[in-house]
Amino acid sequence: MTLAELSKKYGVHAIQIGRWKCAAIENMATAFMRRGAAPKQVSAAEVDKLLTLT
Repeated sequence: MTLAELSKKYGVHAIQIGRWKCAAIENMATAFMRRGAAPKQVSAAEVDKLLTLT
């Protein structure tokens, strides 16, 4: 759905939905981490390998 459609459906301003999306993207990794665990460092080679798979 577009921002306009979501805004109309849920009665929330499109700017607020955009802010929520940005916050979700920035904090997504913490949802999958164990409490207190440091995030694993990813090498550029691993990123390149994943990007070539798509």
